[in-house]
Amino acid sequence: KTLNIGILSYSEQKNRLFAIARGEIKPKDDEPKIWFTSWEALHHVLSTKNMELIKTITKHKPTSIRELAKLAHRQESNVARDIKKLEKYKIIKSSRYGRTKKPTFPYSEIVTKQILSDSPSHVRA
Repeated sequence: KTLNIGILSYSEQKNRLFAIARGEIKPKDDEPKIWFTSWEALHHVLSTKNMELIKTITKHKPTSIRELAKLAHRQESNVARDIKKLEKYKIIKSSRYGRTKKPTFPYSEIVTKQILSDSPSHVRA
């Protein structure tokens, strides 16, 4: 399963969303579901440290944030903060078991796509 991420300015994202709502655009299944306004904004969320967390989750499948922090050799509070940010963008999913939170990365790859055209024609039905 692929996580598709797009880069599009705020105004273009807004125009695209309204066009979808009006039925003028029908997004394809492989279109990005998560959008950022710039590479800098994307890097703020998918920083090197956060990418390392994603790789650690994928490789070791930790059963808690505490276990993930130990595997990543980082402070638990910092890992919890980063996981919360990744959850906000729906990049990481977490399941709760009592007071324990188990993070999962339900994708096998991340693909980024920058839209260069002002026109949303690339997603027309």
